[in-house]
Amino acid sequence: MIRIDDRTGSAEFARLLKRAGAPCKLRRLPFGDFSFFGNGPDGRTRVGVERKTVSEMVEAISDSRFVGYQMPGMLQRYAYRYLIIEGNFYPDPKSGVLMCGMHQVGYTHQAHLYENLEKFISTLELRAGFRVKRTNGKTQTAILVKALWEWWQKRWSAHKSAYRVDETKPDRVLLDQRTMKRKVTNQLTGLAWHRTMKADAYFPSILAAVVGDPNFMFTPQHRETAVLHWQAALGFKKGRKVAERVVDVCWTRDDVKGKGK
Repeated sequence: MIRIDDRTGSAEFARLLKRAGAPCKLRRLPFGDFSFFGNGPDGRTRVGVERKTVSEMVEAISDSRFVGYQMPGMLQRYAYRYLIIEGNFYPDPKSGVLMCGMHQVGYTHQAHLYENLEKFISTLELRAGFRVKRTNGKTQTAILVKALWEWWQKRWSAHKSAYRVDETKPDRVLLDQRTMKRKVTNQLTGLAWHRTMKADAYFPSILAAVVGDPNFMFTPQHRETAVLHWQAALGFKKGRKVAERVVDVCWTRDDVKGKGK
C-alpha cells in the first residue's frame, strides 16, 4: 500500500495512482509526499519519496526549511529515499540560465543557473543518499511512484536484471583477471576491487586469506575431509565432483577450470 500525504500538493495523486492501478490511501506523513514498505537486503524496510517541481528545487537550494528540516527528517525516518524532480529543465545554450519548458525558472533579481541546480542534485545524491528521478509531469510522476512501489515488493534476492560492474576503468576491465579469490575478498567490508589485486598476490588461496595467514598449509587428508563435508552440506549422494570443485577453488592458488553448475 502506498501512503500519500493528505495535504495540498500531494493528495491529488491519489486519483492518479488509483487510475494507474496502484493501491494507495491518504494519511498525514511527517516527511515526504509518498511512503511505503518494501523488501530490503535485511528484511522489511521503509521507503520515502519526496516530489518537487523545478521551481521548488531552486527555492530548496537556499531554503533553510528543506535543508534543516525536511531533508534530516527524511534521512531519519526512511531507510531509502527518492527525490522526484518534476519538469523538463535544461540550460540556456548561450547564458547557462536554468530553463524549464520555454521559460526561465524564477523571476527574481538574479538568474538561476542550470549548473547550480545540478551541483545541488549531486550533493543530495552523493552526500545525503537521495536517489534522484526526473519526470515531465504529474501523470509520469504517479506512474514512476507505482513502478518504484512494485520494484520494492519483490524479494531483494529476486532482482537479478543488472550485473555487477567492477570498480575499474573500462579499458582495464578486460585485462583485469577476475579470479574467485578476488571476488571473495572484494566482498569483505571496506576492500575495494582495485585493492583485491594485492590480496590476490599476497595470499596463496581463499582459505589462507580468510584465516589471515599466507603460510597456511593443508594436507591431502584435510582435503578429503573437506570434500566429504561439502558433499554432505550440498545434499548430493553422488555429488563428489561438485564438492571437490568447491574445495579446490577454496584451497588452491588459482581458479579451478572445468564445468560445473
